[in-house]
Amino acid sequence: MRLTIAERAQEAIGLRFRLHGRSIGTGLDCVGLIAHAIKPLLIDTEIPRNYSLRFDDINIPMAFFEAHNFERIDNEQGFLTGDIALIAPAAQQLHFIIIAQDGYIHAHSGLRKIVKTNFPILSPVKAAWRYAGD
Repeated sequence: MRLTIAERAQEAIGLRFRLHGRSIGTGLDCVGLIAHAIKPLLIDTEIPRNYSLRFDDINIPMAFFEAHNFERIDNEQGFLTGDIALIAPAAQQLHFIIIAQDGYIHAHSGLRKIVKTNFPILSPVKAAWRYAGD
């Protein structure tokens, strides 16, 4: 499933950025990208929408991932393709990324699209998860 998450994220590269976006047709933000990538795992589950561009509470994503069979990982052990990380690019701002081969995929608000960025991850990693199922 980790590779499926990465493949679905890869398919989204080039799609439009839209704050709170949940549709590949109208645009995705970083949470929408995660929703798209893990959609096969979500049965009758809505991705949380109660966030803004400026937030720093990791309790909501932690509870969500724990409830959906993701295990918290220590980024010091190294990321694998398909892992999901929560980074802090600025004060009071969190941003989701999906680890891909030789980089990571994320919704870039400045470029207004989903992009792949080469390693290293320059922002502090606040938390990371790996799907623990089959």
